[in-house]
Amino acid sequence: MGRRIFKIKGNFMQYGVWSEPDPGFTGKIAVDDDGIFVGWCDELYEFPPEASNAAKVRYLVGVYDESDDSIQFYKLSNDHMQSPLLYEQVVVDGEKVCDWSSVDLSSPQSIVLFKKAGDAKIELEECFDMNDSEVELLVEEAMSEMSHLSGNEFLRDEVLRSGDCPNLLDMNFMAELLSQIYNPERKTFEELWEEKFGEPYDPTKSEIDDPDDSLPFDIFGNPNDSPKTESDESSLLPFEASEVTENP
Repeated sequence: MGRRIFKIKGNFMQYGVWSEPDPGFTGKIAVDDDGIFVGWCDELYEFPPEASNAAKVRYLVGVYDESDDSIQFYKLSNDHMQSPLLYEQVVVDGEKVCDWSSVDLSSPQSIVLFKKAGDAKIELEECFDMNDSEVELLVEEAMSEMSHLSGNEFLRDEVLRSGDCPNLLDMNFMAELLSQIYNPERKTFEELWEEKFGEPYDPTKSEIDDPDDSLPFDIFGNPNDSPKTESDESSLLPFEASEVTENP
């Protein structure tokens, strides 16, 4: 049959409130016969004026099971300050249940896990207005853009290799996979924190005295990424450290 194109749209709940507007993101995915797909989406909610363009587009790789209309996928960003997200919609007793989760960088451990951040909803609509060359271009561009950060490339290749997204309950697998990406030297969270900020980690401290006004997301840095320039730093989103894992 070849690849089928679907329009994808969704929304998410954060701090107990659904994001505005609704939907919060829209895009397209190209689904293979085996259900594996790649694509991207535009984030439609309001961004700070200083947000980089990379923050406003996410790249999608996952699996769609048409037999029960379930879907799970990674939502990846080429902005260093945005963590990979995992969306998972399952069917329980005929009802769709959807969660979104982010990499949890707040736990003072030497491993990193996905942590549920809230409820979500996903809708798919098959698109019939694209020819074969447009479909191939969509796939080529999505595959290319997902390689800009090594974490993106790692998670993308894991889905394409295995034909599946790790289940949220498979925590041992996720711990090993994510620690390889974000903490290849197996340093503890406290060691990484002190290395970046020059002071011991204090879990009671609500704010970070960071002269770059940037997030500590890259304390687990992508080992294959090139160093950021001053212009890169100025484009980063100024969320507090406690908010990193909850940025949808």
